[in-house]
Amino acid sequence: TKEEYISVSNAGVVTINNDMTLNENQVLGDLGGPSGSNNKWEIALQLVKDLDSQIDGKVTILDGLDGIIGNAAIYNERFPDFRANLTTGETRLEPSIAIADDFTTVGVWQEDVQSGAPIDFDIKAQRFTNKGLPNGTLININTYTTNEQAKPRIAIDSSGNFVVTWKGEGTGDSEGIFARRFNSSGTGLDANEFLVNTAYTSGTQDNPKIVRSPSTGDFIIVWQSFEEEGGGQEEGIYAQKYLSNGTTDGSSFHVNTYTTYSQSNPDIALGASGKFITVWQSDQQDTSSSGIYGQMFNSSGTNGTEFPVNTTFSSDQRNPAVVMNVNDDSFVAVWQSDQSGVDFDIFAQMFKVNGTNITKSGSEFQVNTNTSDVQKNPQIVMDNDGNFTIFWESYLEDG
Repeated sequence: TKEEYISVSNAGVVTINNDMTLNENQVLGDLGGPSGSNNKWEIALQLVKDLDSQIDGKVTILDGLDGIIGNAAIYNERFPDFRANLTTGETRLEPSIAIADDFTTVGVWQEDVQSGAPIDFDIKAQRFTNKGLPNGTLININTYTTNEQAKPRIAIDSSGNFVVTWKGEGTGDSEGIFARRFNSSGTGLDANEFLVNTAYTSGTQDNPKIVRSPSTGDFIIVWQSFEEEGGGQEEGIYAQKYLSNGTTDGSSFHVNTYTTYSQSNPDIALGASGKFITVWQSDQQDTSSSGIYGQMFNSSGTNGTEFPVNTTFSSDQRNPAVVMNVNDDSFVAVWQSDQSGVDFDIFAQMFKVNGTNITKSGSEFQVNTNTSDVQKNPQIVMDNDGNFTIFWESYLEDG
């Protein structure tokens, strides 16, 4: 039984029994996990979940022979934190994760593949079971490995097929946006990555984001592009729609209609009807530093009218994120703002959608209650019932 391998105390201490050092592969076999692993940490976390222990909070993992091997946190559905990358020693940044309907997940990140200087990032991914165990081996996302690949983002359909997009150097552009499709087993559906910004390959393209239809597998990629707008302007926001088979659905299109100064840091969310919303940071458009603006598009890519997201125009609003309700196309946007006059705080605004009519639902509201130091880089997720969770970086809040 699973109780043969570990014991769980009321104090939240998980002890791996001594004989587990001889039986790790058998334990994983009993759990239906990958064979050949000898990672006691992953095994112990899996056993805790399978035992459905009543732990709620910090967990200490003890090896009966070797002492403490790590700490985890189990909250909500008793699902422990786990390490996505299974190797250590090099720099890993910009993680992104996607979850399929069966609760299997795929995590993606940029990883330094050089030993020492200079740093040279490639894009890696790892699949996980619905219990958090590694599923298969590490996936190499990019095939073009000259110079740096960075800022990966991932989107998945209901069957677990996924698309990864990133910025980097590749065939056709030295600083462009690239993407590659994979099936649910992690096998590349494209032999190599493909260039997204085919219409304009000058300057720098950056900050890609992606959404994918769970049902059809069609996907949309949005990014910022330097000087594509012409006339000496800086960044603008562009997007490209794709069918599930990777062919383009129309041409790339310009998202923002206000083109003075710089528009950057886009995000995108998809509704059930095929409508999608983009938000971004726009310099000087609201006459006071940066503000957050949005644009709604129907399923064919036809846009409505660009609108301001934030109500308070004073000070600086940056780094927006957005999520869309799959039931009624309503959406919630979140951003950081220094309108308090001290440091950045996190603010949000709910919106209703009725056809082409977009209205604010209530007033913008402050999300964080701890106002010491800086709160920044918010993200937001929503469940199928429209409940949403906002999370962000908080400087020095945890001591």
